[in-house]
Amino acid sequence: MHDSAGRLTPISADRLAKALLHSKERNLRMVILDTCDSIQQARRLAGKIDCAIGVAGGIAERTAISFFAMFFNALASGRSVHHSHAVAYELELSKMDGDSNYRRSVESQLEEPFRAELHLPRLVCRRGIDLKTMVLLAPRTEGT
Repeated sequence: MHDSAGRLTPISADRLAKALLHSKERNLRMVILDTCDSIQQARRLAGKIDCAIGVAGGIAERTAISFFAMFFNALASGRSVHHSHAVAYELELSKMDGDSNYRRSVESQLEEPFRAELHLPRLVCRRGIDLKTMVLLAPRTEGT
């Protein structure tokens, strides 16, 4: 969120949830907080919607772009939310482990060593939600 001067300003998870759920249509199932230190807000949001994604620490722009491109591609292919997140997470870890230039670039932006548990998006869900069966987009069939 930005204030009237264009500066970033924090918003509480409760206020964000209220704003997002204010709509008469209650079909919001996932919120992505693609920002640093957002896992606590994601957990609070997941108490009101099916699932949310947040980051425990910092996230490098390159990592966010790469991760979410893979995540959205899997979702668009009709994969479950769990599968889509797992694929993006593992592929991003593989890039970090296999490409030392990429890792150095990310760590330079983070200004600290990369740690997956802090620097990769994490998926959280509301109690009772099975993310392995939760599909947000049905796969396209030929002719559609």
